[in-house]
Amino acid sequence: MFREAMQYLVGLSKPELVEVNGKVFSDRSLKRYDYQEPEALKFKSITGLLEYIKADNDSTFENSFIHIKNYDRIEFLSPLNDDNEREIYAVCEPDKINLTLNKFIDRESFNIMLQTGFVETDDLRDILSYIGNMSDKAVRTVGDNGISQEITIKSSTQGLIDVFIPNPVILRPFRTFTEIEPVESKFVFRMQEGGYCALFEADGGAWKIDTMHQLEEYISDVVEDLELEVKIFA
Repeated sequence: MFREAMQYLVGLSKPELVEVNGKVFSDRSLKRYDYQEPEALKFKSITGLLEYIKADNDSTFENSFIHIKNYDRIEFLSPLNDDNEREIYAVCEPDKINLTLNKFIDRESFNIMLQTGFVETDDLRDILSYIGNMSDKAVRTVGDNGISQEITIKSSTQGLIDVFIPNPVILRPFRTFTEIEPVESKFVFRMQEGGYCALFEADGGAWKIDTMHQLEEYISDVVEDLELEVKIFA
């Protein structure tokens, strides 16, 4: 209680200003109270954001620009003001898709995640085939060289057979705006006894950079079609 009271009293004191080499520094963070920055508009689609910018008819957004801040966040920013700050006019973020990566989950949940959260590819079809044909009596790893695993599956013509699961696999999950094509990335596919499965990301996060480049290309094309004069940075 005493400590909190002292912190409160210290907070009431005026900030200490120190000048070093002609620059003034404060011993605490200061917040401006005579100006309330308006809340940024929220968009779910890139098209909605660009149409909002297109609707400006009075040069309100002159010298403003689009910043692709991350693979799942795009900001429309003002130029620097007199206080050397930027205002965020609008933010565009997609709805999150529930992907459970880098941890083991049960086979049924894993199957649903693959079918709802990934683009259909050859590797995806192979994985679905493996987990869909696992033997109920032998859902286990019978061999593992550290890279590929060997599991027992049901075959319509040969009964129970052992097959190797190659790694890594190349998949295209939905992880950002649906207006662009999902980028490919590497995953390590692993299985455990009891039918538990997992996908572990294996590209070091390179997919995020690839996605940002793809967003930049897509936005540039739409900006050109809408005849907008706005700069784009990623």
